[in-house]
Amino acid sequence: MNVPDSAAWLDTAFTVSSTDDLLNDALTALVLAQIERSEHENEHLHASAVLYSMAMRKLSKRLSDRKQSFRESTLAAVMALSIYEVRQVTISRSRST
Repeated sequence: MNVPDSAAWLDTAFTVSSTDDLLNDALTALVLAQIERSEHENEHLHASAVLYSMAMRKLSKRLSDRKQSFRESTLAAVMALSIYEVRQVTISRSRST
């Protein structure tokens, strides 16, 4: 896959996600939220919120372990969850105006 340098982490993240539950949940939540946004299907919104919550709990546990907290997959999960949060806030604001 040819990815711009600014999104190279995402290409790596998708490769690693199959072996990392936290990263898999974070990326799946992000993808489902995007599907909901483009197709306006609330079932995807609920599923993405559930996965986001699960990923946040896993992230909290991982960050408490010094060795685990510095893994590249942890950073990638933080990036995916941050993007999820920004997109959800943007959606909420656009719907309230």
